[in-house]
Order: sequence, then structure tokens, then C-alpha cells
Amino acid sequence: MNTPIAKWALILTVAGLFSFACANVSSDPDPAGSGGSSASGSQTGSGGAVRASGGSSTASGGAASGGANLGGAPASGGAAAVCEPGDKESCAEHSSSLPNGTAKCTEDGWDLSDCTFCEPEAEVECASLYPNTPDGTLVCDEDGAGWVDEPLDACAACDEDGEATDCESPYNTTNNRGGFASCSDEGGYDWSECTVCDEDLEPPSCAEATDGERPIGLVSCENDAAWNTDACTECDPQDYEAEFDCVDLAEPHHEYTGGTALCGLDSKWDQSTCEYCGDGLVTGPELCDVADPATISCDELGYVNTDETTCSDRCSWSTAVCTNCPGNKCLDDKDCNGSACNGKECEGDCNFNCDSGESCEQVVCGAGSRCDFACYNSSGACKQAMCKPGATCQFDCYNGGKCENVDCSGATCSFDCKNGGSVCSTLSAVVCADGETCEFNCENGGDCTGIELICQSGSRCQVDCDNNGAKCLTATCENGADCDLSCQNSNCPKVVGFN
Repeated sequence: MNTPIAKWALILTVAGLFSFACANVSSDPDPAGSGGSSASGSQTGSGGAVRASGGSSTASGGAASGGANLGGAPASGGAAAVCEPGDKESCAEHSSSLPNGTAKCTEDGWDLSDCTFCEPEAEVECASLYPNTPDGTLVCDEDGAGWVDEPLDACAACDEDGEATDCESPYNTTNNRGGFASCSDEGGYDWSECTVCDEDLEPPSCAEATDGERPIGLVSCENDAAWNTDACTECDPQDYEAEFDCVDLAEPHHEYTGGTALCGLDSKWDQSTCEYCGDGLVTGPELCDVADPATISCDELGYVNTDETTCSDRCSWSTAVCTNCPGNKCLDDKDCNGSACNGKECEGDCNFNCDSGESCEQVVCGAGSRCDFACYNSSGACKQAMCKPGATCQFDCYNGGKCENVDCSGATCSFDCKNGGSVCSTLSAVVCADGETCEFNCENGGDCTGIELICQSGSRCQVDCDNNGAKCLTATCENGADCDLSCQNSNCPKVVGFN
């Protein structure tokens, strides 16, 4: 036999068998997009139930016949499958959208023409289909095509004559979960009747209700109107191991630097064991205590002079009378750059260049000197700079520069801290004295919240906080001072007495 002819005969035989097998494979009785049932309900308190209906796919046609609606019978046809003519099975075995009735086997496959969406005249509780409008009953139409939505609004949220529902219902649209809501005339629950709390509602913990400030005790419901936290306390005096870090106290009596508070008999933290600047003890980060009259010589602190100095109100040695001049740390009318400025003191006129990525620390502008601190642009920084009494200092910290913890006690200081990312702060209030001019520019997002300014009589102060949100400084203009404020497109609540 000719070999090519044999190959073609084999191919045709296989193709014929494959075609026959495909013709006998059962098709999906309801392929995606061909039809099916839909069920929907009113999502409002009084809306009626929308009828659900379904349909079947035909056995021989590729396109579905469509879903059956109320008043129309479901599409006829059958799903091709291997069966014996005369066999019968439940419609649910062949169609999820038309599960009621009996499917019959024909020569063309399973015939679903007698299958329906629901059993005619059957009833169903609204609650089983529409949880949001559960009150009422739906009836299947005479053709089994869908649930009848007559009378109108067959399903409702509630029954006017029925019992009120608990306000803890998931359908409650308010934040109040106490009490009960009755059915309104519109067919929906009146959630405005719900209260903040009731005796059956589980209360929050004291820690939750007081944001952690008084975590011990129980919260109660007061007149269904509000959670009562009067019984909540800071601590339990019976807990002899209870203690709290004084630095973290919510309502400290002082600015604590250390120590541990124990629980007092009044169920509050006893702050008598807490440490702070002014308690007469040198503890924690303190170098001295302001309540202690002790003194120290400047040369003991590393300066060139031997003047005696006392403790500052920050519990560190005041160095206002100490100097590095003359000496190797003295800049005599000279400039310096970056870290080369660290610890240096200016005598005369000096420029400290600490901008654009440079950084300098603990630089000093000596008494009677004039200093320009260039700390602008991102990563530029002047840390813990000091302007001694009688000095005049200009801090340029704009465009993301940082001039933080500056000591301007007794000096004349001005700050240019404009534009986002710039941060300026001082250790104590800047006092603009009689005859002095002080300017502060914090516009366009500059952060000057760490500065307090006091403009005394005879001084002139200019504050610019345009377009910076609420990041303006705290400033007070006293009687007799000339004070101007620009606060356009901003919020300057702590600037008082300015024009």
C-alpha cells in the first residue's frame, strides 16, 4: 500500500472519532453571559423587593435564549448529554438558575423546558433573600419565572406593629449602639432613637475611654447619654509593684528629667519621687541645680577666663560670662566653615558658614560681636548656637536649614526660616529690647513653632508667616513696641498685639 495514502486514511479516521466525541459532550446548561437568575432587593428601609428570575441555555444553539421574566415562560431547549431517552432527573442537577422541576432525556439530550426558577405559588420569607428588608413574604408567580413583588414593597425593613430592634443591629447607620429603634411610618427603623450606651451594651475599658491616662477601673453608662469614666483611676494603690516613669506622666507637675512615680492612696501617681531641674538635687542629665547656690570657675569648664558662673534655669552651667577669647578657639574678626566652627567663639564680626550639607555645633557669638550664621539649604545646620548678651546675630536657615536650640538670652537675634523643611527653635524666649529691631520670616511652610518672641516697649518687630499653615512662632507685642505681622493664607493664633 502506498505510504502517503495510509497516513491520510489514519488522519481522517482519528478526526472523525474526535468529531463524534465532541458532539456527545454535555454543554454547560448556563454558560457565562447566557442568562440565569438575578435576585435583588431594596436597600432602603421601605423599598420593595425586586423579583428574581432565571433562564436556561439551549442545547443545540450557541447563543442563550435569555432569562425568563415575570409573565414569560423560561426558555426551552436542553443540554446535550449522554443519557437514555425517557430518563428523568432533578432540574437542579443541570441548572443552578432553574432548579425546580424535572429534566427529561430526549434524543437530543436533556430537555430543561419544564424547569422553573421557583415552584409556582410557593412562598419565601423576605429575610432569606433580603437581609436589609426582612419583613414580609414573597410568592412565586404561576409560571415559576420569579418572585412576585406585589403588592408594592412586599419586603420592608420592619413591621410598624412589631417589636423594636436592638440598636446593635448591623444596619444601624449611626455610631450610637445603645437602646432600641422602633419602626417608622416609612417602613424603616428610626435609628435616631438609639443612645450612646445602655446597661446591656459592653462598655469600653478605662484605658480606651481615657486614652490610657486612667486605665484602672470600670466605665459605666450614665443616663443612656454618655460613658462615665469617674471610676477610672491612674493606678491601683493595692498594687504595690505599680510604678511609672516620671518623664512619661500625662499631667506632670514639673518638667521631669527622671525618677519613678509610685501609686498614692488617692489612686494617682505620687510625683514626690520625680526628678526635675530645681528640686535641689543634681540628677539625670543635670550638671547643676538652679536651687543650689554653688558656683564654678569658667576655666574649670574649659574657657580661658577665671570668672565665676552659676547654674542656669536649665540646670547647666551658664557660660554667658565665660569666653574662649583670646585663645585657639577664638575667631578674631574671622570666618569658618562647617565642622571647623565647632566650639569656636567670635570676637568682632564673623561668618559661620554651615550651609548646604555642612553642619556646625556649639558656636558662640561673643558679647558685643556681630555674627551671621549661614545654615540654609537642605542638611545645613547650626546646632546649639549661642549669642551672648550684647551680641547681634542673624540666622539664615531657609530652604530646609536647621537652627535648633539656639540661646539668644540677652542678645539681639533675627531668623530667616522660610520655606518647607526649615526648622528654627530657641532655648528660651527671644527678647527684643528698647531700640532693637528683630525680624522673623517663617513663610511658605517654615517651622518656627519652637520660638517665643517678646517685643518690649521701644523695639521694632516684624513677623512674616504667610502661607505656612499653623507653624508660626509665639509672639507678644508689649505696649510701646512697633510690631507688624503678615499672616496671609495662614493661621497665627499665638501672635498677640501685632498690627
